[in-house]
Amino acid sequence: MPEKNYIGRAVHKSMASMSKLDDDRVSGVLEANKDKDFVKRIVDYKNSPYISNSDGSRSSHRMAVEVTQDGEWIVFPTIVNQGGRLVQKRQDRESREAQDYAISSGEYISFGKNKEEALRFGEMDYKRFWPKSEGGTR
Repeated sequence: MPEKNYIGRAVHKSMASMSKLDDDRVSGVLEANKDKDFVKRIVDYKNSPYISNSDGSRSSHRMAVEVTQDGEWIVFPTIVNQGGRLVQKRQDRESREAQDYAISSGEYISFGKNKEEALRFGEMDYKRFWPKSEGGTR
């Protein structure tokens, strides 16, 4: 049975004591998954499409972290590219639409049994190389 859904702010609060992944690890994960559409959008964030939010901000990923029934920790976007258009998929207690889409399309990154790395990467570490003005951490 999957554990608690780790989307959004709930992840941020639960991860306060975790250390960040180092730059080489983040770069390695992105490089190893550079063929995935959502990773391309992470790497080329300035030229990537986005969804406009009601508060005026923009989103291109809205990452989620889940554990599969096999105990594999995966990171995947809840905003996906379908037919050249970004679409928000539902991922909450009632629906696993985004996770199902990620698994069927291969648009996820596996962290195996490493829960902490998956949570850290999915929360903010994938934005490590973005400037703060773009929602990153630099």
